[in-house]
Amino acid sequence: MKSTSGLITIFFSLTPLVTFGQSVSDILKRYVSDIRVIPSTPIPASLLVEERALEVLQSSSAYYNDSSSAVRVKIYFLTERVGIGSKKADIRTAAVSQLMIANRDNDISNVGAVWDMLSRFRKDDFSISARDTIHSAFRRRVMPLDRLLKVIGYLEIVELKEEIRHFTLPPFNKKDRWAALLSLSRMGDQEATQSILKKSQKLEINDNVIYEVFPDLIYTRQPALISYLISALNSNGKNCFSADAENEIPVLCGYRIMEQLAPIIEQYPIQIDASGDLITKDYARALVEVRNWFDERGNNYKINTDRF
Repeated sequence: MKSTSGLITIFFSLTPLVTFGQSVSDILKRYVSDIRVIPSTPIPASLLVEERALEVLQSSSAYYNDSSSAVRVKIYFLTERVGIGSKKADIRTAAVSQLMIANRDNDISNVGAVWDMLSRFRKDDFSISARDTIHSAFRRRVMPLDRLLKVIGYLEIVELKEEIRHFTLPPFNKKDRWAALLSLSRMGDQEATQSILKKSQKLEINDNVIYEVFPDLIYTRQPALISYLISALNSNGKNCFSADAENEIPVLCGYRIMEQLAPIIEQYPIQIDASGDLITKDYARALVEVRNWFDERGNNYKINTDRF
C-alpha cells in the first residue's frame, strides 16, 4: 500500500496535466473568478503556452467589458504577456490590436497601464490600424496624456508633430509639456532636443535626477542627450548614495548611468541579463571599462532605437 505522502506527490505531479487538459475558456473563467476574490492572483501557466496564444487572445477579449476594473486590467496584462511572449509576428500584432480596444476603458489607471504595456512591444508589432487608433486616441485627448505622447514618439507618428508642439506650452501642465518635448525629440525634432538639454544641464546630478530625469533622456535616443549622459558618466563627483538604505554612503553616480546606457548602446562592453542588470561582479572595474570604451570611440557608437 502506498504511503499518504506518496499519493500526495503523485497528485501534485498530475495537477499540471489536468490543468493543461482543460479548455482555455474554462481556465480563463476560473482565473477571472479568482481575480474577483484576490486581484493579485498570478496568471495560470497554462494560459501562456505558445500553442494556445491565439485561442487565449480570442477568449480573453470577452472580459474587456467586464464590470470589474481589476478584472479588466488583469486581462490586459494577460494579453500583453501572451503577445510579448510569442515568437510569431501575427500573434504579437493581434495582441497589440486587442490592447488598443482598452484605450476606451473608463478607468484612467487602466488606460495608463495599457500605454505602458504597448511600449514594451516592437515597433513592427503595430499595424496601420493600431497606429490609426493611437492617432484617434490623441485627437480625443485620452488620458493619461503624458504616457500616450511617449508612445506616439516611440512609434514616430510624425504627422502629429505640429499638434504635439502645442502641448509644450501653457496652459498644459508640466508633466504633459515635458512628455510633449520628449515625444518630439524622439521623432528627431532638434528644437525640442535642445530645450530638453538646456533644462537638464541646469539640474544638479543626484539620485533623484538619475532615477526621474535620465530615463527620459534615454528614451529620446538623441545623440546630443546621450552625449550629455556620457559626460555625466565620467563625473567623479559622489553625489549619489548606495542602494543599502541602512548604510547609505556616497558613491559615483556613474554606476547607475552605466546601467541605464547598457540597453540602448550596441556592442556595449558590459552585457546585461534578462532583468536589465549588468553582468559583472566588480562594478568599479566595469565603470572604468565603460568609460574607456566611450573615450576610445568618441561619437562613433550606435544607439539602438528599435525599442521604447
